[in-house]
Amino acid sequence: MNADNQKIAYGLRVLAEELRPFTLSSNLRSKVWDGTAYASAEPLQPDVNAIAWWSTLISIAEMIERQECSPSKNQLTYLMKLLFGGMGSFSDFFLDTKKYGNAATEVNNRIQTKLAELYQLLTSIMKRFEYDV
Repeated sequence: MNADNQKIAYGLRVLAEELRPFTLSSNLRSKVWDGTAYASAEPLQPDVNAIAWWSTLISIAEMIERQECSPSKNQLTYLMKLLFGGMGSFSDFFLDTKKYGNAATEVNNRIQTKLAELYQLLTSIMKRFEYDV
């Protein structure tokens, strides 16, 4: 796999992994392992926006991983718009801190840090190929 593709896919997967806990659901009859025994799980409702972004990020990462050549200008432009294009982009996504509390605050902060790293990576690739940033 192309080194750029590997770095981009890794960055997308890292972001998706942050969302993963918010894509899960459980009901009153669900059991979880607490380290010593199975215990009743607290009911969880998944965040529909987290599910949508998780699946989008994973899908794009898988496509990029399977591509042997460097990302094209159109692919990089699409990623930049999807992730950083303003309203409706992933950079506009935040987990609801009223619903998920401190866990959401921590994940939101980590996502913003990781998004900044991915932005730097994508812009450096675009500059190297002399694409408009």
